[in-house]
Amino acid sequence: MTDACALCRLLRAADSDPTFIAEFDHSFAFLYYDQDAYLGRSMLVIKEHHEHFHLAPVVLQQALVPEGIKLTTAILKAFGGFRANHMSLGNQVAHLHWHVIPRYPNDLNTGHAPIHSQTETRLPDSEYQKIAGEIRAVF
Repeated sequence: MTDACALCRLLRAADSDPTFIAEFDHSFAFLYYDQDAYLGRSMLVIKEHHEHFHLAPVVLQQALVPEGIKLTTAILKAFGGFRANHMSLGNQVAHLHWHVIPRYPNDLNTGHAPIHSQTETRLPDSEYQKIAGEIRAVF
């Protein structure tokens, strides 16, 4: 982990962050702050600091897929989405992570790639804890 990396800093205090959902063997799951556009939108953040999926150890690459599937399945079960989109870009934060974006029939940009909400409001910590608890309840 590095001090300069925002996701490394998040991992150091994972349990106390209001967006914390779960810890897996190789990653942590957190809610994405903006819940207005896609309820349950989350990030799967790798515990070790790697910048690129294809350069991470193969054993880690193989272990991450089941963890992402477990998170995605729980989100869809908790909130009734009909599919999920997954993005791993690394353009703003160079720490391997995936965005798990549940999709709903009338969500923002239905039928097309997910987009960021223009408002991106931050909820009270108690609301993130409630949403994260709903996801944990169906693991």
